[in-house]
Amino acid sequence: SAECAFLVHDAQRRLGMASCLLRHLRVLGRRRGLPRLFAQVRRENKAMLNVFIQNGARLHFAPDSDVVEVDILL
Repeated sequence: SAECAFLVHDAQRRLGMASCLLRHLRVLGRRRGLPRLFAQVRRENKAMLNVFIQNGARLHFAPDSDVVEVDILL
């Protein structure tokens, strides 16, 4: 497994950068035989959560945490 994280400058958000990078990471992860990618996203970061959802991720919400655990099966 491998952790993935994205930091996109405010001026470059909503242009598809994270989606493009995630697609490439998924391909590379599969080629290397990884079973999954994982990430942690702040609950209020709806845009990034949607990127993960659109790429087949499973989200795990803990009731007492502001961080969402993200699993992307490869």
